[in-house]
Amino acid sequence: MVRFIVVICIAIFTQNSIAQTRSAASLQFALDHIEVGLEHNLVGERVVGHLFAGIANQNLPGVFRNYTFRIGAAYTAYGDSQNQICVNGGLGVYFFKHEQEVNAVPMSDIGVRYSHTLKRLPKHGGLVQISYRCGRARYKQQFSSDVLDIFTMSDFRVTPLHIAIGYLFKF
Repeated sequence: MVRFIVVICIAIFTQNSIAQTRSAASLQFALDHIEVGLEHNLVGERVVGHLFAGIANQNLPGVFRNYTFRIGAAYTAYGDSQNQICVNGGLGVYFFKHEQEVNAVPMSDIGVRYSHTLKRLPKHGGLVQISYRCGRARYKQQFSSDVLDIFTMSDFRVTPLHIAIGYLFKF
């Protein structure tokens, strides 16, 4: 499965050789996670593909022990030489660690991103992203002693409102 995802990502990001000057890398910071991303034009200049990976902390403040992986696309609703407003969406997996086991939560997101390129340094810029994320998983917990075994079902939900600021480097 991992090989399939890697092959699809390479195919998406190398499909359009003319638009390679429109590729970018980003680093996004939010209260509950940090993500590194790559983007590349897919169709024309308005549709962009995204690939993100990062670390997160869903349940313990300041302890980044969870991982995220997302792939998606964005449509540029407004864009000029310095400013862009994109509507984006994607699918991903949120890996959260509970005690000694790692559980995977499928997630989806949809949102809006504003990016601004600096006038004096045209390859550098900043971005602000606001999105809504959906992701939920049920997992089983087991507590045992010499006398008693207890099984409980718990829910894990990804934080729905996602607000991030970041740095954008175009190459």
